[in-house]
Amino acid sequence: MPGGDVALTVNDLNGRLLVTRRLNVQSDTTLDLEVPVGGVSGRVLAARDRSPIPEATVKARRDGDAEDLRSVTTDSGGAFSCRELEASTYRLQATARGFAGAEAAVTIGEGGAAETTFLLEPDQGVDITVRAPDGTAPSSLYALLFRGELQQAEVRLACDGEGRARLSGVPPGAYAVVFIGQGMAIVPIAIPGPAITVQLRDTAALTVITPVVESGAPWRVRVTDAQSGLPAPLFTAAPNRSLRMGWVEARDGRTSAGVAAGTFLVEAVAPGGGARQTTTTLAPKAAQTVRFQ
Repeated sequence: MPGGDVALTVNDLNGRLLVTRRLNVQSDTTLDLEVPVGGVSGRVLAARDRSPIPEATVKARRDGDAEDLRSVTTDSGGAFSCRELEASTYRLQATARGFAGAEAAVTIGEGGAAETTFLLEPDQGVDITVRAPDGTAPSSLYALLFRGELQQAEVRLACDGEGRARLSGVPPGAYAVVFIGQGMAIVPIAIPGPAITVQLRDTAALTVITPVVESGAPWRVRVTDAQSGLPAPLFTAAPNRSLRMGWVEARDGRTSAGVAAGTFLVEAVAPGGGARQTTTTLAPKAAQTVRFQ
């Protein structure tokens, strides 16, 4: 393998991530890895009477990451346990049907354990009316909810014959929501909040290519939708490939995204700090590549 920055991950037989390490390899290297023994446990309860909520979903991700490391379901007593987590700070999110979601931050020491209790309030949300690019009402679509650069949740919405649906079941707050169905749109939304109309636009594909420097240090890329003023979500590099809204590292010299057709500002920053930018317009259902030299 060529020298440079390497991400090494270890997964169990069920695909759960156990250990990840990033290192710069310039020659043969030996690395010792241990399966972590830390964990976090707790309960999910209804705030109104502190009764247990069975079959609630609790997800854990490392603070600052976009990928969920664990996803577990509460038992009949509302209890949950996320095991084999490395020492770090984690963001936990609890969701359940009929309740607003909730979040918590916990820190796990080396080989230690943490506990937390979620108190879920009754469901809060926002009513939306969706229109496809041709003006018709879609039957369903997906909503990807972002706070800052990181995706917080993914919700599948079923629409009635008029294109109406309710976005709920997530923690209250302000989000940038990427709607994907018979088209695409990026909309700022507050939950709870007033009813809104979402107009989908035809989709297009954008790839950004940057130089690959000998040191392996990546360029950073950001794509901004000129119509909404919001960043478009871009794919991060493997192995933890995920969507990030804002600046991403083009570790292999490229990044890509499915976007709504329209005009975009594409920015790139070299490892040494030099910045470049260009504006590009994508036609509906077209694929386009922007290259920085």
